[in-house]
Amino acid sequence: MWDPTQYELLDFGEGRKLERLGKWILDRPSPAAEGFRLAGPQRWSSADAYFRRSQGLKGRWQWQEKRKQHQFREEAVIRWRELSFSLKTNEFGHIGLFPEQAANWQWLRETLRLPSFQNQQPFENQKADFGLQEPPSILHLFAYTGASTLASAAAGAKVTHIDGAKNVVQWARQNAELSQMADLPVRWIAEDALKYTLREVKRGQAHHGIILDPPSYGHGPKGQTWKIERNLPQLLEALSSLIQPGPAFGLLTCHSPGYEKDRLAEEWQAVVPATWRGKWMPFEMELQTRGGRSLPAGCGVRWLRED
Repeated sequence: MWDPTQYELLDFGEGRKLERLGKWILDRPSPAAEGFRLAGPQRWSSADAYFRRSQGLKGRWQWQEKRKQHQFREEAVIRWRELSFSLKTNEFGHIGLFPEQAANWQWLRETLRLPSFQNQQPFENQKADFGLQEPPSILHLFAYTGASTLASAAAGAKVTHIDGAKNVVQWARQNAELSQMADLPVRWIAEDALKYTLREVKRGQAHHGIILDPPSYGHGPKGQTWKIERNLPQLLEALSSLIQPGPAFGLLTCHSPGYEKDRLAEEWQAVVPATWRGKWMPFEMELQTRGGRSLPAGCGVRWLRED
């Protein structure tokens, strides 16, 4: 799924993972790696940077060389297919990308290229069958740095990209520019996901696709608080009224403790209209080493209706 020169999971265990991102190797926490033994302890000394937690989930990156830290800040960009992503480290040990989502980017590309969804040529100018009268409309919530947004737009969709942090929306726009996709039909909006969705319901809007990756906890741009246990059922119910008749899909992913793939599917199915048809596909996300070891990395559910 990934070109190993761009991203590779090198090893994991004892609560940490060792990853290659372009020419940099990072060692950072991974709760899913608890209980696993390291496969190659000798490899970990090659890390350019190590993230150490000091207060809850927050911490500091420790770099082996200042030169490497400066290079990462100035140059860190990796590619997946035609998409380019600028990487940045933060105080939570994140890098601005969730590599385990690559399988979902591929699923979005394949889904949006089904004849029932196509009405225009995809980004690569491949021949497309025309089904819809207009480009499929996608609502992407908690859209972060825009990987699924760009994968969808590159496959011919028009996308509304919603994230609560203005600086993260700007980061997503930067990724669009790096990918030479700045002119694709994307609306970039910094807004609270639930608030925006409820407004869409009042306006009578509808979309062919819904994508969301809600956090366990978060804040909107005006201080709104999000708690997945409290707010996800309400959000899913509102989203279920925004689906267009005819071809449609949903993609819900989650990294929150206590949520498994079947629970996500059950919570969404519990609030959809009885008239909904389609195929529900719960799944696990994972990262794999070259040797075939699998690191759990969240879960999700896909829903697809082709007619």
